[in-house]
Amino acid sequence: MPLFFVLSGLGIYFKYLNNQSIEFFNELKNISKKLLIPYSVWSFIYLIGTSLSASFIKKKPLIPAILERGYAFVSLRGAAPLWFLAALFLVNVVFVWILSKKLFKEKPIFCHSIIIFFSILGTLFAQQWFFINKPLLSKIYLYPIIAIFRFLPSLFYLEIGYLFGIIFEKLLASKLIAKLFYFILCTLSFVGIKLNISCGMNMHTFDYNNVCYVLILGILGSLCLIIFCCLLPEKLNILSNIVKNSMDIMILHYPPMPTLRIICILFIKLHLGLCFCSITILTTFLCLMMSKYILKPIRNKIYR
Repeated sequence: MPLFFVLSGLGIYFKYLNNQSIEFFNELKNISKKLLIPYSVWSFIYLIGTSLSASFIKKKPLIPAILERGYAFVSLRGAAPLWFLAALFLVNVVFVWILSKKLFKEKPIFCHSIIIFFSILGTLFAQQWFFINKPLLSKIYLYPIIAIFRFLPSLFYLEIGYLFGIIFEKLLASKLIAKLFYFILCTLSFVGIKLNISCGMNMHTFDYNNVCYVLILGILGSLCLIIFCCLLPEKLNILSNIVKNSMDIMILHYPPMPTLRIICILFIKLHLGLCFCSITILTTFLCLMMSKYILKPIRNKIYR
C-alpha cells in the first residue's frame, strides 16, 4: 500500500511543478471527485455485500453487521481494500493545502524537513500509544483513531513520492545499466531487511512492528516497483492498461465482489503453481474487462 501514496506524491509534484499558485478549494473539489466519491459509492456497495455475507454465510445478525460496517466507512477507517481511498483523500487534501501556503514556496527545504520529521515522530508515538491502548478501546473510538493515526505514515510516504519527483526525470533519462543498478540495489536492500528483521505491517488497521524499518521497507519496495517500470519498454500497452485500471481491479477482485473466489473454485484442482498463475492472470483479465466496458462508461456519464 505505501506505493499508492508514493505515486500520489509523485503525481502531485509534476502536477504543480510549474504552477505559481494553487487554488485550494478548486483542488479540494477535484480531490473529492477522484477519491471521496469512489470511496463513498464503493463503500455503500461493500456495506451491502459484507453485511449480507455476514448474515447468510456466517450466520451473524444483520443489523449489527450493517451498523458496524457502516460506522467503519463513515469514520474513514474503511474496509479492505477501500480504506486507502479515504486515507489518500485526507492526506492529499492536507498536503495540497500545505503546498498552497506562501511559507512552503519561500522555504521549501525547511517545510519538507518539518513534514518528514513530524510524520516519522508522530508515527512512532502513535504506534506506541496504539499498541498499549488498543485492547482497551471500543470500536466507537478505535475506528476514528485508526483513521487519524494512519494519516501520519500516509503523509510520510506522500512526501517521499513528492521529493522523488525531483530526480524522477533524471532517472528516466539515465542509461539502462544505471537503472538496472538502482533496481538491484533497492531490491537487495529490501530483501536483506525483510529476511533479517521482523517487520510486520498492516496500514489498514494501523498494526506495526518495528516502525522505522517498516517505513524504510515501504520506500524501498515502492522504489523497486517504480524503477522496474522504468526498465520496461515504453509501448508495453497491456501493462499500461492494467496500471490505469488498477483501482478497479483491486476493488473488483476482492470480497464481496466474488471474481477471485469464483475463479479459485474453477482452478482449484490444478497444480499449485499453475493454479496461482492461472487465477492471477484470469482474475486480472476479467476485472480489467469489467473496468473497461462497465465501470468506465458509467464514470464517463457521471463526470462529463
